[in-house]
Amino acid sequence: MVKTLIIVDSTQGDEGRRHVVTMSREAATAAWRRADDERAFWQAHHQEFLERYPDQFVAVKDQAVVAIGADLDELLSGLERQGLESGDVWVQFFNAHPNSTFF
Repeated sequence: MVKTLIIVDSTQGDEGRRHVVTMSREAATAAWRRADDERAFWQAHHQEFLERYPDQFVAVKDQAVVAIGADLDELLSGLERQGLESGDVWVQFFNAHPNSTFF
């Protein structure tokens, strides 16, 4: 059975930007499972990576850090040097000062 999933990006105003994805139930279940795996990985390693890579973007593939960067350009350059693309990895930013406010 094929289902259609419509995702609305509400940051695009009242109309929103609609993304239509068609996938089987099995593909949708596998995608949710991968998302759960990614969330669990980041939760399990959050403190370790925050201490090791403060204020850095971290890219992970197969549960191993493959690139870091102070900004996305630096991170993407590191991925490119290894023949990887952003879609090949999980990326997270580790903010060392999450409660800082600037006026």
